[in-house]
Parts: sequence; structure tokens; C-alpha cells
Amino acid sequence: MYYADVDGNDDDWATFYSEWLLTRTNFAHLFGRTPVRSGLTRDLVQFDEEYAASAPSEPWPAWYAKRLVAKYG
Repeated sequence: MYYADVDGNDDDWATFYSEWLLTRTNFAHLFGRTPVRSGLTRDLVQFDEEYAASAPSEPWPAWYAKRLVAKYG
């Protein structure tokens, strides 16, 4: 419903996703620490900007995952 309400555009997606990673996944367990949500949100926004600027051929999930592991692993 939310996705339809915003017509697929969510400028605040990183806030939602960082909260989801921290509360609904094993993110903290995998990395042995729980990052501050606002810091994780900032990192996701930065990754998004870098991904858009570099236009890599690698799909975004793998590209983001590598950076999350490098940052938090």
C-alpha cells in the first residue's frame, strides 16, 4: 500500500531501510555490533549517490552489500 501511495518514489527510503536492517535482520549479529541507525542511514544515502554517479554494471544489491561489509565487517 505504501509503495502505491508514493507511486514507487520514497525519498526517505534510507531511513526505512536502515531501521529494517537493524530490527528485522541479523545485521548486527553478522557484524558483531549494532551501528547507530542515523549513521547507517547516512551510509546508505552515500552509497546511493556513489552508485548513481558511477553507474556500475553490478546490480545494486551486490554493490551495496560489498560496501556494507567493508564499512561494518
